[in-house]
Amino acid sequence: MNLEIRKFAEDKGITRLVHFTRLINLCSILEIGIWPRAQLERHDIKIVVTDPARIDRMKEYNAFSIGQPNRKMFLSVRGREQRLQNIKAHMTDTQLDVTMLKWVVLLVDAILVLEDKQTLFFPDNAAKRGVESGCGIDGLTKLYEGDRKSKPPRFPTNVQSEVLSPRTVKPNLIRIICCETEQDVQIAQKIMDIVKAKKLTKLSYDPEAFIGLARPFHSLDDIQIEHRPEYFNVNAPYPLFTLS
Repeated sequence: MNLEIRKFAEDKGITRLVHFTRLINLCSILEIGIWPRAQLERHDIKIVVTDPARIDRMKEYNAFSIGQPNRKMFLSVRGREQRLQNIKAHMTDTQLDVTMLKWVVLLVDAILVLEDKQTLFFPDNAAKRGVESGCGIDGLTKLYEGDRKSKPPRFPTNVQSEVLSPRTVKPNLIRIICCETEQDVQIAQKIMDIVKAKKLTKLSYDPEAFIGLARPFHSLDDIQIEHRPEYFNVNAPYPLFTLS
């Protein structure tokens, strides 16, 4: 437990981290958690990656933001999605699953990730040349330095700041699955029902690589699936980003 980080997070109102991913990845996330890409590759777990280039060379880490999605990054990857939609009319459903073109935004309990000694804090995009990471309370506070331009307390100064964790985040740290449309809510709920109903295969893993609550690993009952279009609007004003 890091009391300094807990006090800072409480003062700022930081309760959730934000992680966006393809809707098609939701099944594996609800089964085994949010894994760093390198770990997925080692276990031969197939997903549709958000950032194929990953020019920050941080494949051993999961990427999160605080309070809202990284708007510039989200806009960029969804621009690639639009180009896929433009060619979808010329492909069959078996060639391109509709869920590959959809996104969800996951709101994750923040404190266990923030206070983990291996978590890295970047005050700007981790792929940007010259940006240095920090850790612990010093790294976290640097995300809130500089001209804040009347931003609410919990939002970092730079919209592209990042929180990178080498841990796998257990499903029971996920609090809300935000969907852009009501149709997406229905798809996400069907995926949730499938995961709850199926017998899950136990994977071999190092318990120290995981971060999460002491409840059963596959406890999904507390996860809410909600229609939250504000998380998909890169121009949404800050007050719309409620965390509960």
